[in-house]
Amino acid sequence: MKKMLSNSSLANTDLYSDHGRHLGILHIIQKVLYTFRNSISEKRAFCSGKCKLGNERCRHLYGKPSWSNEISATPDHENRMWFHGKIIIFSIFFLFHCSAAGAYSVDLTGFKLNGYCTLSASIDNRSDMTPLRNVSQDFDDPFQTNFITNLDSRLGLQGHYRFSSKLDFVGQTVLRKQTEINFDNSIELAYFAFSPTPELEFRAGRTGYDAFFMSDNRHLGYGYPWVRPPVEYYGWLPLFNVDGMDGTFRVNWGESQWQLRLQIGQSTFSIEPDDTLYNIKLRDIYTVSMSRCSGPLFLKAGYSTYYIPEDFSLFVPIQNGLNQVAGSVQNIFPDINNEATYLAQNLSFKDARMSYLSIGASYDDGNWIAQAEVARASTTADVFTNGLMGYLALGYRIGDWIPFSIYSASRAGNEVSRQIEDWSVLDQDAVELQFISNAMMNMFRTDQTTFSFGIRWDFHIQAALKLQCDLVSIHAYGHGLWVKDVNLADRDVRVKIGTLSLDFIF
Repeated sequence: MKKMLSNSSLANTDLYSDHGRHLGILHIIQKVLYTFRNSISEKRAFCSGKCKLGNERCRHLYGKPSWSNEISATPDHENRMWFHGKIIIFSIFFLFHCSAAGAYSVDLTGFKLNGYCTLSASIDNRSDMTPLRNVSQDFDDPFQTNFITNLDSRLGLQGHYRFSSKLDFVGQTVLRKQTEINFDNSIELAYFAFSPTPELEFRAGRTGYDAFFMSDNRHLGYGYPWVRPPVEYYGWLPLFNVDGMDGTFRVNWGESQWQLRLQIGQSTFSIEPDDTLYNIKLRDIYTVSMSRCSGPLFLKAGYSTYYIPEDFSLFVPIQNGLNQVAGSVQNIFPDINNEATYLAQNLSFKDARMSYLSIGASYDDGNWIAQAEVARASTTADVFTNGLMGYLALGYRIGDWIPFSIYSASRAGNEVSRQIEDWSVLDQDAVELQFISNAMMNMFRTDQTTFSFGIRWDFHIQAALKLQCDLVSIHAYGHGLWVKDVNLADRDVRVKIGTLSLDFIF
């Protein structure tokens, strides 16, 4: 391992402690992330060097992380073939080049270009449903095969330009499976960072959404032992970046380093539930997060809120029908009026507000690896995903191998929407409207549990091979993270997924 370091572009990063003890993967990857951004030969004066991250994750030594968010792959066959062809050709080229000359990096005066790639293949035991890594993904023919190569595969490139010791620019793009690819959603990061003092930093432009614990390396597969972040926690909201600004304050207090960040902005993402593309706009995104690092322990808590200014056009005809029913039976069938009014109000996206409260912790002493998060999502409209979600991941390093296991779960905060009154007293169209309305109310509901186990092999200083098995139990009307046959909605389902992935950085 040490021999490989001397031939790598990361050779100047200390992946070993002062006593030669091998550091854990969660420890190492954060140093890699910061090294990607900056090549600073010595610490800034503010850094105390006392905390564990003083040499690995310290922002004053290596700057801020900037790995998060992702772009899209394509909905049509021609672009999808382009996606797979380019990523495979690039990967083969990289592997040959890496074996001959170590890692590849363009490092000009003031400019640095780096990237990462994941090549992944998954197989499951169901022919009537397909897993999603997040709800912005879409598969044109999801039941054609049980073998998927673009669930986790992705290619990311990041450029960083340092104007001065106080001003930087970071840009990042990531190619991945998504409903649509265009110029706007292909740009994941594009911001200027200004640091008037070592304690303060301000960023403006497109920055990573900071509510999550893994905001800075959510899509960098090399950055964590498992194949993907737990979907029960990270899959329900495809919000990866924010167009706006944020401010960060950092301070060393005793043996700990504290950070407070305030973020404001807006964002847009796309979903395709019925072969039609819908853009969901999020406005007035306000996020506050606080983190603390001390020794092998890292803690983070966050709160975020935003609202949706426009209705979901797929639901508008249904809402109009419900309002007509409510108005026509108000004095005749008051119970039907109440049910129709409730459905119309809770199917409305317009001016609906969501809030997200999270807390997470990671521990890495070079041998044991532990990471956990728990969150509560709440909303003013029951049609949105809300409730409790969380996970616990454990791993142990044995040389270049890391066996791991993960338990993750999501529990819906809203009750299953069911037919209450008998609308057949009106007509058959009203009965169908009632059925469709309840189906739409349950569309995004997530209620499932996953137990995962696997192993990671770091066969190269900048590449890792992973094998993971997921055992998923989905409760009835809780299939929000799946593309499924409509007949499965009211059934409990069990799914087994096996995944093999290759992750590398360059």
